[in-house]
Amino acid sequence: MRKIFIFLFCMSLTVSAFSQVVVYEIFGDGGNAGAPYNRDYIMLRNNGATTVNLTGYSVQYAPPASATWSVVALAGSISPGGFYLIQMGSASGTAGSPLPTPNATSAVNMNATDGKIILKNNTVAETTTNPSNANILDLAGYGNTASASETSPAPSPNNNQSITRKNNGQDTGNNSVDFVRTTPNPLNGPLPVELTYFQTQPVDNQKVNIKWETATEINSSYFIVERSRDAVNYKTIANIEAAGSSTVKKTYSFTDESALFGTNYYRLSQIDRDGTQQVFRPQAVIIDDANVAFGVFPNPSNSEKINVKVEDSDEAVLKLTDFSGQAINLNINKLTQTILEITPTKILNFGTYILEVQTLGSLKKHKILILK
Repeated sequence: MRKIFIFLFCMSLTVSAFSQVVVYEIFGDGGNAGAPYNRDYIMLRNNGATTVNLTGYSVQYAPPASATWSVVALAGSISPGGFYLIQMGSASGTAGSPLPTPNATSAVNMNATDGKIILKNNTVAETTTNPSNANILDLAGYGNTASASETSPAPSPNNNQSITRKNNGQDTGNNSVDFVRTTPNPLNGPLPVELTYFQTQPVDNQKVNIKWETATEINSSYFIVERSRDAVNYKTIANIEAAGSSTVKKTYSFTDESALFGTNYYRLSQIDRDGTQQVFRPQAVIIDDANVAFGVFPNPSNSEKINVKVEDSDEAVLKLTDFSGQAINLNINKLTQTILEITPTKILNFGTYILEVQTLGSLKKHKILILK
């Protein structure tokens, strides 16, 4: 009987992997030629389930080697899953569109490719190049910053790319791991879609039913359902039309008919009518078939056909050689998403053969004994 286990992907992370309020996105080239916006900006995100009052907090910016920090006082609150937009200065302000209405403003110009930003629970300016104290809630260094970054700095933004935290707010304590370059997407309030839940549930021992519910929607266009083996590289498996605008609960569902052997990570994204994308935290389902050993079967074999169990048949590359290293051509038939049937193009004599199975990030070698 196939055993199926399900767990929330976010539970596999430490508590610190999703701190409540984080520096979420940084754009430092506003107003320059080719920039989409005419001001630099910093955006915060509330990863938690409760509203946070930011009055009395500050965001502080400094160039890479500087001990002089510019303080931007914050006021107001940030809702669960919501964003807080801080408009900074600009070298010229002549190129690009205005930002959405910011929650806080500053005239300080940020370095386009290198700098450091902290979020504090007070407005006292820091005085060292690499501050560290209990009042600092988050720290984001980017580019060739020699100090004031978590473990190592995030990549540099540029004139048409910002840097944004992965997985809708990931904070593992390493800026170089957590941030990636993305298209600038300044937001200034609650999420356009309020998600009540996002669930993954196995069906018929092979499929996975994906279900989610929204409490409200504002100008929502459609949802994207994605699947991944490593929670990094995702493939779209469905586009689902959204309600548009709604103040009542809406339920959506999709069944993945080709769930993979092992771990399946599912991610949900929501696209607004203006193209804005909102990505929700992924979940994972582990599918394990106890009746079939992972690898090659039958083995030993007296058949021309051999089955190979892989995590994803679309990604697997197979190579069969005899013990002298001579390659043997194969005909490969996909039986399921996790089972490939291989047939050598020539008759195999009695002996031992080596089957290499190359999948994403791994190479496995299996000895196959042919009995005839």
